[in-house]
Amino acid sequence: MSVTVQQERAKSSQENQRVLIGKVVLNIGVGRSGEAIERARRVLEDLVHQKASSRKARKSIRDFGVHKGEPIGMMVTLRGAKAFDVLKILLQSHENKIQSSSFDRYGNC
Repeated sequence: MSVTVQQERAKSSQENQRVLIGKVVLNIGVGRSGEAIERARRVLEDLVHQKASSRKARKSIRDFGVHKGEPIGMMVTLRGAKAFDVLKILLQSHENKIQSSSFDRYGNC
């Protein structure tokens, strides 16, 4: 069996058009510490069954009552099959649609 040049090009272009998922990052910005940050941690851990990490404030903002180094958000990074499974569930909740404005020039969402 021989493969023609056109078949090889078609195969190559199809591979380039395939969607690849490198990682999925879920983030909850609470803006304050205490009970709210613990609820955010529980939500993320219940959703993805993986330990969430806290994100700390970079600087103090007096008007909002935020101090530098205080945990104000939670995040979890998913890779591989787990990222694909969680993304599939999240897309189903939005009727498998993503707005075109959610993508940048490079295809990142």
